Amino acid sequence: MQSYFIVLPVDTIDVGHAYDKLPLHCTVMPWFKTRKSPEEVLQCVHWEARRSGPIILKRKGMAFIGINQDVPVDLVDLNPNLSTLHIRLFAHLRDFGVEFLYPQWVDLGYRPHITRVDSRQMQAGIDIWSNALYCIQQMDHDQLKRKKAIAAFALT
Repeated sequence: MQSYFIVLPVDTIDVGHAYDKLPLHCTVMPWFKTRKSPEEVLQCVHWEARRSGPIILKRKGMAFIGINQDVPVDLVDLNPNLSTLHIRLFAHLRDFGVEFLYPQWVDLGYRPHITRVDSRQMQAGIDIWSNALYCIQQMDHDQLKRKKAIAAFALT
């Protein structure tokens, strides 16, 4: 099985590049696993990207999230466009038969956020327009550390 997650970039993400720490991004869909081919997963993500327009990311505070509540993030306003994208992508992937690794963080549990990376964080008072949706694939099968941006789709 392969694992993936879906993000909106805040900083530049290069398709084809592998990362230990992904540049700043807003998580749209947390990690999920599937036996489907990467091409089938990308078709699903592309379909939903085509149905969405650019999304504004507005910081609404800081929090600690994660299993141990120890991951510092900047919370993002769950505006109608971001909510619709998440819900449509969730429904499509659920119907596709994926296994959500953190089911508590999808659907009604979705909390959009930008994970802080080293000393980088979303600047207060500066809204960011994101016009692309990226699919990230796990590179190592034992842990979710090494990841690769495998595709980007325009939000039009």
